[in-house]
Amino acid sequence: MDWKWRWRGIWRSWVLINQEIQQHKQTFDQAIHQLDDSGIEYCLARELMTLLEYDRWENFRNTLDEAKTACENSKVPVSDHFRDTTKMVKLRSGVDRQTMYFWGMGYGS
Repeated sequence: MDWKWRWRGIWRSWVLINQEIQQHKQTFDQAIHQLDDSGIEYCLARELMTLLEYDRWENFRNTLDEAKTACENSKVPVSDHFRDTTKMVKLRSGVDRQTMYFWGMGYGS
């Protein structure tokens, strides 16, 4: 195979991968960069959990706890960056239940 054809194949692959990365980044940015009524940027942990492909809330909650510990170790007030909140969700059975959420507000970004 001629080196020019090989180079073209590599270039096309790189372009496609780069486009895919940009699409994922755009989806990620749209999901996590939300504004509340006061104009403060936040993201909900359960939405972030899905984007980061965590299967279980318990596993992601451990990650959030580690992030909170990192705040404490850096002498950064955890309450400035993480807020516990709940949201009513409808279960498959049709019953409403409060579910734990966290607001993340920029630590580590």
